[in-house]
Amino acid sequence: MNSTGSKTYENALLARKNLLEEHPEMAKMRIEIIDSHCYSLGYGYPVIEAAKKLIAGQSVDNVVAYLTDMFNNCEIYIIGFNLRHMKKSGRINAAAAFLGELMGLKPLISLIDGESEVVKKSRGEKNAIADAVQYISGRAVPETPWEILRTSVTALEDEFIKQYSAKVGRPPEMQSIAGAAVASNTGPYIIGVIIRGNARR
Repeated sequence: MNSTGSKTYENALLARKNLLEEHPEMAKMRIEIIDSHCYSLGYGYPVIEAAKKLIAGQSVDNVVAYLTDMFNNCEIYIIGFNLRHMKKSGRINAAAAFLGELMGLKPLISLIDGESEVVKKSRGEKNAIADAVQYISGRAVPETPWEILRTSVTALEDEFIKQYSAKVGRPPEMQSIAGAAVASNTGPYIIGVIIRGNARR
């Protein structure tokens, strides 16, 4: 859950508080609520790995530490190939979207700690992929897993995977399909990339 991106984290804290007030006997149950500071596959992959660790017998303390570490380093990037949905959702303002479409610009947007920022603009799809590979690989900690979020631009996704895998020396650890919540904000013509960056906390 992302405390800056939705009320879900705050509601979870409140739910735990209310549960313990109404059922004091539940105090012996350990309920961990962790702020992911990110979205979608940014917390999806670590949660899956955390479940594997629990199944393998690792302690709750170790798993909580693992999740906290992953979330403190997570960086998400979106390569946008169509700005219409991003304009509607407010990720890019209308004037910038109009100018971008007119000039054929494709933005690279970072989502770090719940804040979005256009970090690069490239002209054309080919340059957008090449520039994203260069920028994102420069932000990633070497020899760490990365994941990709797929949408409706299969050929572009495949090309990005090919170039980025060659750049960092490893294929994506996970490939996932964007759901309705992501698509409603970004549209179906994006590539999402999740990496481990430098620790922020």
